[in-house]
Amino acid sequence: MKCPQCGHENNEKRRYCEECGEYLFPEEEYDKTTQIHHVETVVKSDKKKVLKRFFTAIILTFVLTAGFFIYEMYGLQKTHEQEIKTLEKEKKELQDKIDTQKNKNNETQLDKDEEILELTKETKEQAEKISDLEEQIAQLEEQLNGMDEQSSDEGTQTKKNESSGENTSTKKKTNEEN
Repeated sequence: MKCPQCGHENNEKRRYCEECGEYLFPEEEYDKTTQIHHVETVVKSDKKKVLKRFFTAIILTFVLTAGFFIYEMYGLQKTHEQEIKTLEKEKKELQDKIDTQKNKNNETQLDKDEEILELTKETKEQAEKISDLEEQIAQLEEQLNGMDEQSSDEGTQTKKNESSGENTSTKKKTNEEN
């Protein structure tokens, strides 16, 4: 393109003359070029704004997602801590119940052991009494046997005496008859 002021031949892509610096486009073209240049500038600035907004939206989305994730994790952590406290409390209550039951069982076992000891003592005492009674029964049976023998000896003698008394009375009768 030829410069309208100095006549220097310039590259077609240039807007200003390399020699004098004059604007290469005539006035009517100047308005079109300015408008085109203005539109290009607006488009470029719009692209920058769009890219800026896009990256801002991505960053904002990332920050919000991270914030939500952190909030949820914190909420879950609190929930887990509360569950752990509840479970620990229930565990303690159950342990207390177990300890109470063990104490009751031990007391019951001690009571049963004491009852067994008492019953064992009573059983021994009763066994000793039974043994004593059996000995007394054996002695009484021996005495009875001894008495029976004596009475049977006496009965035999009485029978003999009676028999001999009959014999003598029979003899006496016979003698009297005679």
